[in-house]
Amino acid sequence: MTKPVSDFDSAEFAEIIQRFFPIRSRIQFILPEEMRRARDRLEATRPGGKNNRSVDYALLHEVARVLTAKQEPISMGELSRALDVPLSSATRIVDWLEESGYVERQPDVLDRRVVRVALTAEARAIYQAAEEMARQRIEGWLERFSPDERRSLIMLLDKLVKIISEEIGAS
Repeated sequence: MTKPVSDFDSAEFAEIIQRFFPIRSRIQFILPEEMRRARDRLEATRPGGKNNRSVDYALLHEVARVLTAKQEPISMGELSRALDVPLSSATRIVDWLEESGYVERQPDVLDRRVVRVALTAEARAIYQAAEEMARQRIEGWLERFSPDERRSLIMLLDKLVKIISEEIGAS
């Protein structure tokens, strides 16, 4: 049986999370020129104009992650389910990314009613470059921990994500 959580533990954890959120948006990478151009092109085609900040770039990253993980283009329905958004939202996101030149719609060879979506070669290259930059940044942070601390940190963060996912019903 585990020891009950103390008020101090809860308060300390909450304080750490509160300190994390303000710096979260400032954790940036120095973008190479190709990535700055890609960001600017997305900004220029942002739904609702450049001043509409409601678009979630984390969701766009998730679209690239989902599409990169698949060997073949996926249907709009599959993308909608993978993103856990309504089909209409997935369609709007794909419209935006297609207008920006980062995804392409393709007909399904077996069913003409089905539209499939794939990343363009440019988008795939940009996504892979961003993932590599993130990996290098994370490695730099983790170098400051001992091997045992790294293993503990990774294990505990994984456990926390699983607990939160179970609580909210995510998989």
